[in-house]
Amino acid sequence: MNVDSTFVYSIAEATWNGIKPFPLPVRGLAAFVLDDRHILLAGGYKQDFTDEAFVYDTKTNSYFKTAPLPYRAMGSLVKAGSEIYCLDGEDKMKHRSDLVYRISWKELLKGRKY
Repeated sequence: MNVDSTFVYSIAEATWNGIKPFPLPVRGLAAFVLDDRHILLAGGYKQDFTDEAFVYDTKTNSYFKTAPLPYRAMGSLVKAGSEIYCLDGEDKMKHRSDLVYRISWKELLKGRKY
């Protein structure tokens, strides 16, 4: 089921708290921390596989849309230095891709000051 509900876990308090809903209902998206303030959330499945990507700003409790990922899939994302790697995943129903793409943060964030 696609959902837009989002939560954050506090290790110090051992509790989950709701945050601003994700901009669209989706399932199977990938996420990882960019720095101490920003989290990249991307890909997944809506009514079909998507390449949409957003950054969540923990200080302002807001999202901003980034450039799309290089392909539509429920895959994995890995950050290495200034590069983001989009790895494999399901890109069609019951089909696993072995594709790997690399994209720079600057390209993905479309000139936003970061």
